[in-house]
Amino acid sequence: MSAILLRWLSLPRIILLSLVIASLLVARYDTDAHANLTAEERCGYQPGQFDKAVPDSDAIEITVWARANGPNCWRAFLPVEAAKLVTDPNIIVQPRALAAGSGVDANSILPAASKGQGPDIAYLGDQAINHAYDLGYIEPLDACLDRYPEFDTIRESAVLWSPLTRDGKRLGIPIEPTTYAFFFSKDKLRDLGWSKDQIDQLPLRIREGQFTLDDMADVARQAVYEGVVEPGLGYWPSFRRRPTLHQLYKAFGGDVPKTVNEPFRLNRAVLERSYAFHRQLFVEGISHSSFAGQEAGTSFVGRTLYQDTVAHGKVLFWSRELQDLTAEYAANFVDELGGREYVSKTIGYALFPSGIRGQPASTRWSNTGAYVILSAQATGRQNQDLACAVLAKVMMPEIYSRFPMSTGTLNTLKSQDESSTYEMDSFERESRYFWDYIWRWPHDTNSNQYLPVLEKYLAEVELGRLSPEGAVDRAVHEIQEKLGNVVIIEP
Repeated sequence: MSAILLRWLSLPRIILLSLVIASLLVARYDTDAHANLTAEERCGYQPGQFDKAVPDSDAIEITVWARANGPNCWRAFLPVEAAKLVTDPNIIVQPRALAAGSGVDANSILPAASKGQGPDIAYLGDQAINHAYDLGYIEPLDACLDRYPEFDTIRESAVLWSPLTRDGKRLGIPIEPTTYAFFFSKDKLRDLGWSKDQIDQLPLRIREGQFTLDDMADVARQAVYEGVVEPGLGYWPSFRRRPTLHQLYKAFGGDVPKTVNEPFRLNRAVLERSYAFHRQLFVEGISHSSFAGQEAGTSFVGRTLYQDTVAHGKVLFWSRELQDLTAEYAANFVDELGGREYVSKTIGYALFPSGIRGQPASTRWSNTGAYVILSAQATGRQNQDLACAVLAKVMMPEIYSRFPMSTGTLNTLKSQDESSTYEMDSFERESRYFWDYIWRWPHDTNSNQYLPVLEKYLAEVELGRLSPEGAVDRAVHEIQEKLGNVVIIEP
C-alpha cells in the first residue's frame, strides 16, 4: 500500500467516510448513465455520429483532435459547429475526442505529428504547445489572426497570450484560461452565525484586502473550536504544493518575475512569513496533518477524496482552480444533488486573499488551453489556411460561449462582456473581475531550477522538521550554491 494512501487512511472518520464515497463514485461512473455518456452525447450529438459521417464529395475535410472528457467535450466539437458558418469553401470537420489526461498530448497528438499524420487543428496546453513548436509542429498564427476580425474580440491580456507566444510569434488561439480561486462553504459560514449579507460581501472584502489570510485563519480556527468543522477541515490548500507556494509568496508581498527567464528576486522576509503562515495552519489543526509533506494531487484516491470532500461541504475554506466549481463539483460530485444549482447555493468563490491588510487580493494563473494549427510537416497536408478560417468562426460568441458555459472557465472574449446577442450566465458575470487581478509565474528554465528547492523546504516546514527561519536559511544557501545569478537574494 502506498505511503500516500496510508496517510489518507489516518484521516478522521468524516474523511474516511468520504473516501468510501469516493470509491463508490468511481464505481458509479462505470454504470451511471450521465457519466457513461460519450463525448458526442455529452455535447448533444449521436453516439458514433462522426465515425459514420461521410463527407460530401466536394467538401474539404479538416481534422480536429482534443482531450474532450466530461464537460470539456466542446474542445473537440466547437470547430464542428464553426465550420458550418464557413461558406466558401465547403468545409467539414472530422473531430476526434481523446480520453482525459494531459499525457494524451504527448502520447497521441505529438507522435502522430512526428510521422506527418497529425490533425489539422489540435487542442493543447501551453507547455505542450511550446514543446511542439520547438519540434516544428506548430504553424505560427500572426497572419491568421490578422486575416479575420473575429479574432479581434479576444482579450489583449498578457497572462492570456504570453504562454502562447514564442520568438514574437503567437502560436495558439486561447479558449480555456485556467486560474485559481479561494472557495468557501456558505453552509459552514451560516453555521458560524454569518448573515446572508456577510456571506455575499465576502468576495468583495477579499478583493479589497479587508479580509486577509489572517482573518481566514481566525474564522477557520473558530470553526474548528466550535465544532462547525472537524479538526483539519478549516482550510485545505491546493493539492499541489507549487500553487500553494506561489499564492502565499505573492499574498505576503513578494515580487513575481514578469517575463521568461527574468532573475527572481527572492525576499527572505516574505518567504519566511509564507512558510510560517503555512506551518501555523498545520500546528493549530486548521489544515489536516495528512497534507504535510505530501501532494494529494499525485494520487487518484487523494484527488478524488479531496474534491468529493469539499464539494459536499465538509471543509470551510479551500483553494483550487476556478473551473472546478462547474467542471468537477457540479458535474462529477454533486450532480445527483442538483449540480450547478446546488453548488451555487452552497459554495462561494473569490480571489485568493492577501496576507497584508489593505492590499488587494489576486489570483494565480494556472495554464492556457488553446487551439493550434499544425504545420504541413506535422500533418502532411496544406490545410493551414482553411483551419484558420474554421478557428475564426470558433471565436464568434454564439459558438465559443458553449465552452465557458459548460466548463466554468473564464471567458476569453472581451466582446461577450457587452454582447447583445449572447446572454451571459450568472457565473460569467460574477467572475469577470478576476481578469483585473490575475498574475502569472512564468514557466521557464530558471523557475524550474529554484522553485523545486523552495517547495522542498516548504514540505519540511509542513512536517515540522525545520522552523520557517531554518528552512529559509537552507533554501537560500542551496540556491546560492547551485544557481548563482538566477536568483537575487533580498533581506
